[in-house]
Amino acid sequence: MNMKEKKLPSKKTKKKESEIKLSMADINKNSNIEVDHTIRKIKEKELRLTLMWTCIFLLIFIVSAFTVGFSVVKLREYANVESGNLIITFNEKSDNLDNIVTLDNNSILEYDDGLKSVPYKFSIKNNSKKKSKYKITLEDDLEMMFLDECDQMQFDKSKMYFSINNDIIGIVSDLYNGSEYVVYEDEISSEDTLNFEFRIWVDRSYINNGHYHGVINVEEVE
Repeated sequence: MNMKEKKLPSKKTKKKESEIKLSMADINKNSNIEVDHTIRKIKEKELRLTLMWTCIFLLIFIVSAFTVGFSVVKLREYANVESGNLIITFNEKSDNLDNIVTLDNNSILEYDDGLKSVPYKFSIKNNSKKKSKYKITLEDDLEMMFLDECDQMQFDKSKMYFSINNDIIGIVSDLYNGSEYVVYEDEISSEDTLNFEFRIWVDRSYINNGHYHGVINVEEVE
């Protein structure tokens, strides 16, 4: 029986096969390099975008915080209120805002110390060409009493003293005219400005714990 001889591959065939294998390896290697390079570029781009947006948001936050903070500071320094021809400017007093009066146990003082306490400062400017009458009143801040849950522990107004520019001194309960507590009223000349320092404290003889929340109001009257 004749058997066919197995034909061995020639040198040329082996060379071609090795070249094919080498080409495939190069292709795979190049493909992996290109993929890695692409991934690296995408990650670098994502990182740049993340950093850029982070900086943008941080800048917006800083600008917003500065703007709000600046506005609050300006509001706390000066609060302007108009009443007819009058412009009333309240300045900040200690931790209280403009015309908001707050008293607590630290406000219980000796008479002389009360006259030296930090005042609520405000000014009245008349913008008209004629004299104007004005009135300064002290009004109970009922909303703040409700929020602070202290409406049942308010200081007795017969034990509360006040002063205007340390010239007019009196007891708060004596200010009541049947409808409101009138601290002071007078006239202001045309285009004139008057400055006031209002002090209020509780007499040392007061022995109970207490609070007081009020508002200083200034208005033009006929």
